Amino acid sequence: MPFDSVTYALAAKELNNALKNGRIERVGMPNKDDVIFTVRPASSGERRSCVLFLASADPSRPRAYITAQNAENPLSAFAFLMHLRKRVGGGTITGVTSVPRERIINVSIDSFDELGYKKSYTLRIELLGRFSNVILTDENDVITDAMKRISFDDFSVRAVLPGMKYTLPPPQDGKISPDDTDGLTALLSGFDGGKLSDYLMRGVYGYAPITMREIVFKAYDTLTPDPSAVRNCPENLFAAIKETDEANAPCVKIADGTPVDCFVAPFKFEDAEFVAYPSLSSAIDAYYSAKNEHTYMSGKTAHLTAIVKNAIKKNAKTLALLRERELESRDYETDRITGELLTANLYRIKPGMREVEVDNYYTGERVTIPLDEQLSPQKNAQKFYKAYSKKKTALAKSAEQAAATEERGEYYDSLLIAIENCENESDIAEVTSEMENAGLVKRSGSKKKSKPSSPIKLTVDGLTVLIGKNNIQNDALVRSSDGGWLWLHAQKIHGSHAIIKSMSVPQDTINKVAAFVAHYSKASMSANVPIDYTLVKYVKKPSGAAPGKVIYTHQQTVNVTPRNPEEKNA
Repeated sequence: MPFDSVTYALAAKELNNALKNGRIERVGMPNKDDVIFTVRPASSGERRSCVLFLASADPSRPRAYITAQNAENPLSAFAFLMHLRKRVGGGTITGVTSVPRERIINVSIDSFDELGYKKSYTLRIELLGRFSNVILTDENDVITDAMKRISFDDFSVRAVLPGMKYTLPPPQDGKISPDDTDGLTALLSGFDGGKLSDYLMRGVYGYAPITMREIVFKAYDTLTPDPSAVRNCPENLFAAIKETDEANAPCVKIADGTPVDCFVAPFKFEDAEFVAYPSLSSAIDAYYSAKNEHTYMSGKTAHLTAIVKNAIKKNAKTLALLRERELESRDYETDRITGELLTANLYRIKPGMREVEVDNYYTGERVTIPLDEQLSPQKNAQKFYKAYSKKKTALAKSAEQAAATEERGEYYDSLLIAIENCENESDIAEVTSEMENAGLVKRSGSKKKSKPSSPIKLTVDGLTVLIGKNNIQNDALVRSSDGGWLWLHAQKIHGSHAIIKSMSVPQDTINKVAAFVAHYSKASMSANVPIDYTLVKYVKKPSGAAPGKVIYTHQQTVNVTPRNPEEKNA
């Protein structure tokens, strides 16, 4: 999506039409970058349902639009959220505008203070990439607070702190506005060939590179026009700029059946498939929900995934060393027999001998035993007895440690599945907490509390189904379920536990739920996955077992192809 003034100018117009004179019923802040306003639009007739207005200062995807996707708030509210609720909660949105040629949207709000006096505020949504911010100012343009406070110590040319006068971000040095026709004409006169869009991007602000390429293509039917045509017909560029600025045909670009970008209108130079949407907000919402949600969650959990994968790698090295030690210790009986043979032949060993040949009375063969010429015959025998004892102990310990290491590796695998299953901030917080308890993540001294995450809840053939997304949820499902309900899990594969809340479940329903369980397992990409199912009363949590680990009996097995629950009706 081209994050430029064209996109946000259209977004502001749409937001103004949808939100003007609407009442802010609720303010939420599911994470440190996003604010969601629940707004009840003005209506002269029947009372209309609320709309969700999202303003995000996420550096990787700053945006402001009407969304259909709500999100849960953490248990402990962010300070900026409390500030917004106090200042503009219950207020009325009087208008939404964009700053000309800037990636800034202003939302004007009238509210009332504790004494009933009317107050005017402006919510300034700066969609500036890694410098994105959401700032609230009063009627005197004084900052009351900001999502991200910035001081001069942060190497910024502009401070954003409560009590300071709000100022726009500094202009880009040396660049001109697309509205400056004289400046553009002079700039075009210096074009001597190549990609005109690249040339213009170095001297004009307000457009993303992809938008500038579309403007050039509209003006000259090519991205590398003849320099003389450019110099002689600057009005072509002016007309293309005007057409692009006024574009209002929101769409999503599709590649291989998947949304890959969204635009204010189909870009001709792209020569791609576009799907039209009734509004820019609906196009943006469709793009992010269908294309980027998993990528977004993957970005949020990338550090957790890296930590677990690193732990798995170290664990595998430890296991390899233990297996090598086991292999080296398996001949401990040979050392015991050698010690016995030396003890029985001490009289034959003379000082300074490097080896001795004796009869092995276990096999009847003659064997040669190496000796340490610096040791006495008795100490040579004791050396083999010590080696026998050491190897025997090492073998037992190594086997015990290897079993524990294997179990730890299996637990790490289950954490990877839990991370992949994260759908919201609460899920991430729960997995992070589990990793802290496991010693994989350093425990934070102070952090925001999150609402407990919930398992996936489905209705299959009229029966309620619960599917755990992580080990904590899996354990909770077993603890809280009736012993007569059905429990499902992938056979000998890490994944989610599922509960069918019924004493009598048809086989067809079991097969459907089993396919969902396979989707939330390590074998989600396989074609044939064995799923065990049994009654909850036959599922036990061993004392001291790792989170998510259970043992079960009386199981039956069904082989299924994994299926995403969202496609259950497909």
